[in-house]
Amino acid sequence: MSLRDGTARVVDGFFLGMSVGEDRKTSLETCHHSWLQTRDGSIIDLCPVGTLTASPLLVATKGPRAPFMCWHYHETGTLPERFTPEEMWSRSLEYYRLMMLDSVSS
Repeated sequence: MSLRDGTARVVDGFFLGMSVGEDRKTSLETCHHSWLQTRDGSIIDLCPVGTLTASPLLVATKGPRAPFMCWHYHETGTLPERFTPEEMWSRSLEYYRLMMLDSVSS
């Protein structure tokens, strides 16, 4: 895979995260970020936000576990106008429950 043969492209955008303040209120945080995207849409993050690793992170964008991580990545111009921390929290809980159910049934 290389950028030259068109199997991957560099994407500039934002990484979404959530923080919890001392008052226990959540807030949505964003940071400018870049990553590679393969032809089939998978994300290769060479420098994952919030991690100390020498290895890139492969993020699935399809399949049953895709929503667990890929919604953190938003290409420039694609950030939702209104995306509240409550929505992010409820999505996270929903995905967590699905992951736990899937692991128990496996």
